[in-house]
Amino acid sequence: MNSHETPADQQATDAPRAEPLNIFFRLLIPSTGLFVFFTLVWMVSLLGDSPSPVARWFAQYGMWPIGVFFMTSMVAGILALGVDNQRNRQAWSHLEARLKQAEGNATENADSSCELPPGPPVD
Repeated sequence: MNSHETPADQQATDAPRAEPLNIFFRLLIPSTGLFVFFTLVWMVSLLGDSPSPVARWFAQYGMWPIGVFFMTSMVAGILALGVDNQRNRQAWSHLEARLKQAEGNATENADSSCELPPGPPVD
């Protein structure tokens, strides 16, 4: 710690950094929203009595956007979960390394006067 740093400054530098946002989650949310929107519009166009231009368009081309957004949502969801899982594994391995380092430092700095007294005799 420098002479100019306060304990709060030291804690701020030791705080974990925020992870960058997963780009696949940013793709997943709008693609899923568009999938739901097109699916609901398709269902409403099927239930309507009059053949509106939207109903005619969905009769001819409606399955393409629904299929595209469904597949985009599926692929983005799988990739988002995979990236998230990889980041969690990296975070855990980093945490385990820091804990092992802290345990090593604690055993090196242990004072013999800090030992616990012997426990009661075991029968």
